[in-house]
Amino acid sequence: MMTMMVTWTRPEIFVGNAHFQPIPSGRFYTVIAAFFVIDLVIIVCWIAFDPLQRIEQRFPLLEPPVGSDDDVMLLPILELCQSSHQEVWIGLVLGYKCLLLVFGLFLAYESRNLKLRYVNDSRLVGLAIYNVAILSLVTGPVTTLLIRSQANSNFAFVAVTVLLCTYISLGLVFVPKVRFICRVPPSADEVSELRRSIKDGFSSVL
Repeated sequence: MMTMMVTWTRPEIFVGNAHFQPIPSGRFYTVIAAFFVIDLVIIVCWIAFDPLQRIEQRFPLLEPPVGSDDDVMLLPILELCQSSHQEVWIGLVLGYKCLLLVFGLFLAYESRNLKLRYVNDSRLVGLAIYNVAILSLVTGPVTTLLIRSQANSNFAFVAVTVLLCTYISLGLVFVPKVRFICRVPPSADEVSELRRSIKDGFSSVL
């Protein structure tokens, strides 16, 4: 959603030959609130119609530790907290997020011809979306098929994937902008061009 919000401003700001259209901040808050409401509705429906339950997964009996004199067998039990149709709900959430990624990729493609370097980051947005897609495609099968019965490995794999997606996406989208602003003074050519575009846009509106 972050990459989509970043790229959404460009088709709004630059239409045609750099005609400025001011964007009220309320529109950003409205879009973010709409996404939040959609997530909230999905989670509430999930909890209401298919609540999470404690499920025990039993494994084959194991021999006692070496050197133990007890005549016992060990029965490993893994306790899971999941719903009856968890795969369906997870697929619904992931499908909705996938649509947001595709829409963000479309907006990045539409803004590929902008002349301002600190605004035209369509390639970096594409890399961020590619990073999220690849890591998600790798993590899904691994955690659900290969290491589902290994609680610690499963949690660590998912946590590392979430952190990598978050930090790499934030770094690709925002670090180049911060570096450009730190290196280029306010009187640089890109900033001057942006100011002229804003002034021309306001004069045409008036």
